[in-house]
Amino acid sequence: MIFYLNDDRFRYELEKLSRLFLPFEKFQFTEFQEETVDSDEYVKVWCGDRLLTELKLDGKHEIRQEDRPCKDDFTELERTLALMLFDCFQKVTGYRSPWGILTGVRPAKLIGKLISEDGEQAATDYFKNVLLVSAEKTQLCLECHKSCQQYLR
Repeated sequence: MIFYLNDDRFRYELEKLSRLFLPFEKFQFTEFQEETVDSDEYVKVWCGDRLLTELKLDGKHEIRQEDRPCKDDFTELERTLALMLFDCFQKVTGYRSPWGILTGVRPAKLIGKLISEDGEQAATDYFKNVLLVSAEKTQLCLECHKSCQQYLR
């Protein structure tokens, strides 16, 4: 599948997110192109004068746009693009990952960091509402974090 991307800084996370939906797909990364694509299946991600994600897969086509320049905080832009692409994949495939947009191997460490900064309720809300992690997986992360804390003391 062709993966059009205009900013390679987002490549790692967006590729990992795409692998949640297409685990065995071979992606061919190339420079983003505005003109029509001759491929039946592709992913497009643009970060510039606006944010755009576009997915064409199995005869289905989804586009998400947000009119906001690519000048914001990098982490926030990456999260926003991931959410937009996640929504496209979810609509096209009908699959919703219980881990939301999380792709790392240590979610308990992340929830622990958030707990130490803002408290358990805020961390839980962030996992569920911002990262789109299911209630069950959020609870699992909390339990893992608490178990690890017992051993670290």
